[in-house]
This record gives sequence, structure tokens and C-alpha cells, in this order.
Amino acid sequence: MKLDPEALGRRFGDIRIGWLLCGWLAVTVALALNRGIGLLWGMAWLLAAALIVAWLFPRWQVRGIGVRRDAPAQAIAGEPIEIRYELDAGAWPRYGLELHDRLGDDTAPVLAAYIERARGCESLRLRWTPAVRGRRVLDAVGVQSRFPLGVGAGRRALACARHEIVVYPQVVPLRRLPIEHGHDANVEHDSARERRGRDEYVGARPYQPGDEPRTVHWRGTARSNTLVVREFDRTAQPQLWLLLELAHGEHRLPGRDGTFEMMFRIAHSALQRAQADGIATGLVYRTQGQVEVVPAARDRATTARIREALALVEGDAGAPLGAWLARERQRLPRGGTWLLFAGDDAQRRNVSARSRECGAVPLVVQFDRASFGARASTSARPAQGVRCVDGAWVAPAFRGMDLTELF
Repeated sequence: MKLDPEALGRRFGDIRIGWLLCGWLAVTVALALNRGIGLLWGMAWLLAAALIVAWLFPRWQVRGIGVRRDAPAQAIAGEPIEIRYELDAGAWPRYGLELHDRLGDDTAPVLAAYIERARGCESLRLRWTPAVRGRRVLDAVGVQSRFPLGVGAGRRALACARHEIVVYPQVVPLRRLPIEHGHDANVEHDSARERRGRDEYVGARPYQPGDEPRTVHWRGTARSNTLVVREFDRTAQPQLWLLLELAHGEHRLPGRDGTFEMMFRIAHSALQRAQADGIATGLVYRTQGQVEVVPAARDRATTARIREALALVEGDAGAPLGAWLARERQRLPRGGTWLLFAGDDAQRRNVSARSRECGAVPLVVQFDRASFGARASTSARPAQGVRCVDGAWVAPAFRGMDLTELF
């Protein structure tokens, strides 16, 4: 017979079996005292013995158990992975065992596996689908039994090897990326100009994140006491820069259905599409008040660094994207296409202006906040695609949309 772990201690209405047995025992004892019926005393002793056994037996069930866990080091949000548990139950049978592990939406242990009957070594395979990206740390495994009546529960924490699972954002196959060259009028030149070799020196400028170390102008640096680099005449190459909005106050809805997690799915998908198209991709984000820049490139090491950041970076209560872009202009890259995120028209205009100040073409994903309301309808509707608004490419995004049609 199949046992449901939630059925252990099943309620009759709102009354648990344990309380029902206690009430039954009390009534039986009262009738025996009042009527003096010896048979009722025998029934009372049987009920009392059943309650004692039902309270003690679960505690005996969880003694002498060992467990070993095997889990992959990486996963992708929304895609199942296999986690294996090797349970050593000992020589005598155990019933109604529940294994609890940190596999829920937060760090609290949840029911991972239920074993009706175990004896000796048991191998359990669990298909787990992480809901959101991040680092999931699995350490001790909890074992619990409420067999047979759910009157009491025996619980133990079983030592287990520590596992860390890095969960990357989900990737969707984008149809295209609206990438343009973008330019900085101070340092880049029209691509139609005849190129006379990479080594044609055209001037010096302050160092920007992503500049090659070999281009440092040491004499100019010594004279100005500021790091400067040589600038060469070259055709502007297409670049995609991902700029993350990590301020929690600018996002709506927690978890997988919210704008925060959707932002990472879009950024990861754009990274994969850009790498497939041979477009150099970089990442800019702010963490703990510091601006972090991963220089744009097409190599595997850069892609791995960006994927790692997209998986592990956390939001905070800091300044929104548009605010710190204005303050950190000197640390930002120049040119290229900037993929930014906004929640309304005012934010879109702000981040677009900041990107144009750096000679970049803004590509803004604007979330439809009304659709991310707690009571908003999640019915499917057609994507609007990307369009040009106020000198920026704008792609509206709403809750539950097919992200393959975003651009």
C-alpha cells in the first residue's frame, strides 16, 4: 500500500489521530470509573500502550541510520538534475522514513524523499529542478519518522559530505540580438575610413576598463600621474555589454516569476546568443558599492566569468542602475551596445541617456510592471518585439512571456 507522508497523523476534520486516541482513552477511563466495568479498564490499558508505543517507536526508527549524497556541481534553473542518496538503514527494517534536504525555494530543509520501508542499503534517485539561480549549499541531511500513527516524531540530523551546487540562470534561444557598432566620438572613427594598420597611433586617452595592458603609454602616465593608454585607428568592432539592475527596490515579485530572475535569464540568453554570433561580450555590475567590470571578449574564459557572475551575484538595497551609472562614468566602458533593464519610462530614459554619454547604443528591456503585480493575470499575450524609442532600442517584457520573441 502506498503511504503518503502527509497522511501520517491524518486529520479527521481538524482533529489529529493522536488527539483522537487521547480523547478515546479519557472517555474510556471515565466510563470505567463511573460504571466499574472491568472490560473498559482493559481497553484503556490497550489504548495507553498504543499511545506509548506510537510515541516511542518513531524515535527508535531513526537511530543507527547513515546516508551518503551524490550531487552535481552545476545546474541550470528550470532544468532537472539527479541527486542520489545512499541510505544505510541497518539490519532491521525501518518504516515511513522522510529525508529532508535544502532543496526548497529558500535555505530551509524540505521533504526530499520518502521511504515506505528500508532495510540494509537503499539507493534513492531524486529528480530535482532548481527554481532560481544561485549557490545552493547542501550539508547535513535530516531524517524523520512519524510511523505508525503520527502521535510522535523522531528526528535526527545525519552528517553528510558538503555539496555546493552553482545554479546558472536559464537560457532561452533568442531569435536575434539588435547589435550595432556604437561609437565614442572622442576615441573611435568612422568604419568607412581606410584602415592603415593597427599600429597607426592617433593619440592618448585615460585608461578604461578592458583596455589591453600592452597599450599603456608609460611616458604619458609618468607625466600626468594618471594611467593613460595609446589609441590606434581601427574599425569599431561590435560589442555587447550587459549592465545589471541589482537594486531590489526596482524589481517586482520575488522568485522565478519576478523581474529580478527574469533579468538574469535575459542576460544569460543574450550572452549565449552573442557568443554564438561571434560578438565580444562584457559585464558591468555593482556589488557592495563597488563597480565590477568583466572586459568584453569572445573567449571561453570570459564567458565562464560572466556566467559565474550571473549565477552568484546578489541584489541589495543600494542605488539603482541609472544613479550609479552617472557617478561611475569614468569606470564604464566606451561604445558598443549596452543591454540595460528598466521598470518604467523614467528609468528607461535615464539609463539610455547614461549609455549615450559613453558613446554606446542603448538596448533597454523595459518590464511591464502592471503584469508583475501579485494579482495580475498571467494569460499569454503576443510579444511586441524591439522598437526604437527616443534614440534607444526598447524591448517590452511582461510576466509569463515567451522570451524567444523578446527581440
